[in-house]
Amino acid sequence: LQVNKLAQTSIRTGDANKDGKVDLQDLSVLLSNWAKTSGFPDEVDTNDDSLINTFDFAGMLQILRLEGVIQ
Repeated sequence: LQVNKLAQTSIRTGDANKDGKVDLQDLSVLLSNWAKTSGFPDEVDTNDDSLINTFDFAGMLQILRLEGVIQ
């Protein structure tokens, strides 16, 4: 898994609520959409496989670590 930081002005992977940052609110959105295959914000599908699952959770954790939200 590789995560690239994007400019603040662009929509970022993980930023489900599109507030310009990836934080625990975005993790909550991911968990609220667990096991869905449609109807979820594209930003929480961190591996672009059209399914919200463990792989997306792991991707979100990596993003949160890179952002300094969690250790």
